[in-house]
Amino acid sequence: MRSVALLPNGANTNMYQAARVERCLWCTKSAASIPPSQTRSRILASLWRICVPGDRNRTLLSTQGFHSLSSALLLLLAALYRTSTTHDNPNTGRNSVYMPNSSSMAPADFQNPPHPDLDRVQGVIRQVLSGSMGDLEDDNVEENYGAEFGADDRRHLSSVRRAVFLDAAVNCLENSPGTRDWLLRNVLEVILSES
Repeated sequence: MRSVALLPNGANTNMYQAARVERCLWCTKSAASIPPSQTRSRILASLWRICVPGDRNRTLLSTQGFHSLSSALLLLLAALYRTSTTHDNPNTGRNSVYMPNSSSMAPADFQNPPHPDLDRVQGVIRQVLSGSMGDLEDDNVEENYGAEFGADDRRHLSSVRRAVFLDAAVNCLENSPGTRDWLLRNVLEVILSES
């Protein structure tokens, strides 16, 4: 059991939440940078455990933390589709890793993903959207979006999470030219249809 030094004004909670988000970001970057392997699967299993901790370890999430995690998960999904889809290489006559440019990336098949790692990442995204890591901080949402967090928002936290997730998706579209078209054609349609 770890001991935690007491800090004023909930600083322990903020530090814990920030550390969890940082661990998630590390997992997404690491998994995106390696080809399909046992190592990548282990990293994704760790990502699952961090993002789906169970009721006991849920915390309030800052909007920035949730936004960063959402962006990272979307970019990870695109990276895994890029590296997990194989095609026949005409030069060797065998399958090789499909590393196309964004305009020729394979379309997403969310019902039957071409690799188990993709199914795991899709599951993490669904869990994060459902609030598995915790709820968003009301005051933080108000501060970042300039909108008052009303009683209806508290009753419909999943809609608020989805709105912040969509904001992160738009941010990815603006800042990720290598995956912009693929995200727009594949991911946003699925997210919007589930709203």
